[in-house]
Amino acid sequence: MAQPRVAVIVVAGGSGQRMNASIRKQYMSLAGLPVLVRTLNVFAPMNVPIFLVIPQGDMAFCEETILAPHLLDKQVQLVHGGKERQASVKNGLDALHSTGFSRNGIVLIHDGVRPFVEKSMLDRCIEGAFTHGACIPAVAVVDTLKRVDHQGKIVSTVSRDNLYQVQTPQAFRFDLVIKAHEHALVRGIKGTDDASLVEAMGEAVYFTPGSVDNIKLTTPGDLERGEFIATRF
Repeated sequence: MAQPRVAVIVVAGGSGQRMNASIRKQYMSLAGLPVLVRTLNVFAPMNVPIFLVIPQGDMAFCEETILAPHLLDKQVQLVHGGKERQASVKNGLDALHSTGFSRNGIVLIHDGVRPFVEKSMLDRCIEGAFTHGACIPAVAVVDTLKRVDHQGKIVSTVSRDNLYQVQTPQAFRFDLVIKAHEHALVRGIKGTDDASLVEAMGEAVYFTPGSVDNIKLTTPGDLERGEFIATRF
């Protein structure tokens, strides 16, 4: 069976406020390389189209500082982001659609500040989306969960059975995910991730095992942990 055509959308529009840094978190150095370069290098060996969604004001900076010096400028197409992540992903999907990308192709949607994705996970996500239409990586919840009221009082302990923390890349058949975003836009649906928009249409989303190392770099503590992971990644 022929392999499905694949494309990647990397969303890197965060402000980095929780990093307490003077530059956006995606541009910060991690073990000698900008975080965003490490993330893009995960997908570069796949030799597929990569659409990088960034704040509109960062276009020149990203081209000159991130892409060109690391020989990524020929493979990566820049797309300006929206006011929020969901709008940014939609801009990326629209840019991909304008290239004539196959409706049955597989698109991977990934956070720009998750640089530790293993190839085996990518393969599983693509295969899962090819088989089911939508496949996302997730890891089982291991911490005890409490439900709290507005006064800070614990109301109950939540069972961890069948609860998972979702990661990216999230993989979808292209026609399915673009339909989900259009459906959400018309109905004013705000999802916490792209899979939730597919779910909102009543479509099934399947999961594949994620990785505890596939962290999202959001706080200074995450960056410290990332420095350690980078030494063996």
